[in-house]
Amino acid sequence: MIELLAELKIESANICGLSMGGAVAQEMYRQAPEICSSLILVSTFHYFPKKLGPLMLKGREAKVESLSDSRQKEGAAQMALYSWKRENIKRFEPHYSPHSEVFVSSLKACLKVNNHALLPKIQVPTMVIAGQYDTVIPVWMQLWMHKLILRSEFVIIRNSGHLAKLEAKNAFNAHLRRFLSQQKRTSSQKSTA
Repeated sequence: MIELLAELKIESANICGLSMGGAVAQEMYRQAPEICSSLILVSTFHYFPKKLGPLMLKGREAKVESLSDSRQKEGAAQMALYSWKRENIKRFEPHYSPHSEVFVSSLKACLKVNNHALLPKIQVPTMVIAGQYDTVIPVWMQLWMHKLILRSEFVIIRNSGHLAKLEAKNAFNAHLRRFLSQQKRTSSQKSTA
């Protein structure tokens, strides 16, 4: 992502990451803080406690290996969504293509992430967004992130799971627009001062 921004000659950007993408956003800040105008960390994590990570991995690995692709899609939808309405599951399905080995290796990589020391060093405006009923990354983990990032904003999107952008897209987009508008105003004020 850092190289892509450089190739496109984009000097700084508002970086938004959801779930594993939130870990990528944090890594971008670690490696190149100057390109991050702001961070939006959605349904994500900074660290899995040592006892929690292996338990989670074991449960997810067993599920992935024992289910067919169609059952994996349905199971993933039920885990990621608060509302299991047929229309929500149908909207979810095109965005999820199960590949057991990739998923498990990605999950193992996530368990190695430890940004506990990084978060207090973040100096850009940051918004942490959590889904009220997220069973993939519990709200308490995201609240923990918010507490570690000085001057961050914390938003809980009601009646949504891991994918608030899908289940509560109007509320999700309204929070994003408001936050990005604030960054735009602040940037304009700095350039005119």
